[in-house]
Amino acid sequence: MKTTFTYPLPTENYVIGISTTRVGTYTYDGPDQVVYQINDSGNIVDVDPDYEIFDPANHRKVVDPKNNANHLPVAFYFQDRFTVGTVTQTGYGDAATFNYTGGFVHNYTFEDQTQSNGEVYKAKVNLRLSDAYDLIWDFDKSNGVGIASGNWSFVQKVREKTNIHQQRAKQYRNLVGIFTDHSSLNSSTHTAVNNYVTELNTFAANNPNIQEWKFNGNSPKIGTMPTLDADAKREVQTVINALGLPLLPEEI
Repeated sequence: MKTTFTYPLPTENYVIGISTTRVGTYTYDGPDQVVYQINDSGNIVDVDPDYEIFDPANHRKVVDPKNNANHLPVAFYFQDRFTVGTVTQTGYGDAATFNYTGGFVHNYTFEDQTQSNGEVYKAKVNLRLSDAYDLIWDFDKSNGVGIASGNWSFVQKVREKTNIHQQRAKQYRNLVGIFTDHSSLNSSTHTAVNNYVTELNTFAANNPNIQEWKFNGNSPKIGTMPTLDADAKREVQTVINALGLPLLPEEI
């Protein structure tokens, strides 16, 4: 069967939230029914397996896109398994070339998004369903018929916002912060360490988590990473050496 359908997409790629207006348009071109084998966690482990599925009552799920429109995106999720291409060879040995025709092809289009540091991130516009979602069988989800549970669920793929500069500031704070009132250090060193920790906290707050995947390893940095007073650093390092702990990073 061959059927075109639409499915909701995230408002923004990899950011939590599904749009009410942004949809993907897809064409399912596959069998009338598909059998998925799932594990106890609901993850798909095989498609139309050629062996008998253990515990079929729980692990064998029949997807029926011909008679159930809700199953179209579920069947389409592995469209590349159903649309098989052909490979033709020209020449032999080192001179051989291969040409792939047919099969499942998804041609992406992109939107240029200029970032705060001037870099251009190319965001996918026409996502594949597998770009946006993980497909699982949710044993607890209602099937919409009654009290029976178990249904397919598309779980949005979300990337965590991070900031390497904030992470480093917190790492340095945690390394040095234990010495704010260490008995082996003098009062001036205590003051220097406390000032350093305060400056690191401010720097971290000024560098909140961002969509760091949009930067080519050049995440923008707000302000200058603080450094510990040189005399205080030597004093702290002396205590660290005596305790047998690793050396402080040079950046501290």
